Amino acid sequence: MRNIKRLFIVFLLLVSALKPVFADDQDIADKYKDYKVAEIESSSKNIYNLEENFTYHFYAGAQEGYDNNVFLDPSRKGDVFDQAIADIVACYRLTDKVDIKAHYDFTSITYHEFTTLSLIENDISASLEYYPRKRVKVEMGYDVDFIDYFKNKSGDFTTNGPFAGIKYYIDKNTYVGAAYQYYFYDYKHRDIRNVSNNKIDTTREDHRNNVAGEVVTHLGKVFVKLKNIYYFNDSNDEYMDYYDYQANRVNLYTAYPVTSKLSILLSGGYQYKDFKSRTITTDSGKKEHDNLMTLGTGINYTLLSAFYISANYTYRQNYSNDPLQDYSGSVSTVGINYFF
Repeated sequence: MRNIKRLFIVFLLLVSALKPVFADDQDIADKYKDYKVAEIESSSKNIYNLEENFTYHFYAGAQEGYDNNVFLDPSRKGDVFDQAIADIVACYRLTDKVDIKAHYDFTSITYHEFTTLSLIENDISASLEYYPRKRVKVEMGYDVDFIDYFKNKSGDFTTNGPFAGIKYYIDKNTYVGAAYQYYFYDYKHRDIRNVSNNKIDTTREDHRNNVAGEVVTHLGKVFVKLKNIYYFNDSNDEYMDYYDYQANRVNLYTAYPVTSKLSILLSGGYQYKDFKSRTITTDSGKKEHDNLMTLGTGINYTLLSAFYISANYTYRQNYSNDPLQDYSGSVSTVGINYFF
């Protein structure tokens, strides 16, 4: 159980390091959908310790951070922010082969100067987990996510949609998995543009399909997760089909317990995004495509059995054939966290 908690904490640190980085609306949506705490689960809990009828995890954290490129653009404006996180996952055994699971994820980010980016997120999901065989888990559920900005209502949006996935556990510490999720994005206070770039009285709606595959294992004491996500986004904004694109993202997460109290983590990722019709600002005949790379590192140190302190650093570099989309930026955080 101690190892289970350690892995859960490590992934939460990765989430806290990555969440505050923003660009345009779609980057915000990507950030809040690609790094879900519930995606990391212990194989020993789900497959080999099925005698427990009710299990749960609770996490709360408070972070102080600095983002040296808040808007992810060449201007490189920085700001200090406060971040609070709470996460609850509960699972109840209905039958020998069926569990019901509920997940609630809360995030609050408050920037000191650029307050239009300050927000609250409330993400709720419910699912059924089915174990047709000893080493196989199938999950199906529904997710609803609310993101509200304190001083920028035009940026508010909700997402909702079904998801399904399957995992095959090779042993207690290794599994391979695949998943599909559909998202409906509803921008409640943002009107779309027509083909002439004029706003019309219709609110923006996006539809996104995600297909993912992952491998999770231990190499000695080293925890490793490799994940690939392919997704395509279709928006009703008509101007150059500005938010229509397809993308592929590969991420690698690793964690190593140096001592019983100290752990280090590393992460890296690459994403290629190909826009359907959006052209670059320097040549109206060329469509935009972006290459995003991320690198992250962090440490956590246990103070008491359920309390630990953390420090994280994340760097992002975007290469684009549109010079206005080239940027680099980093986020640093320190904080205290509680888990049980």
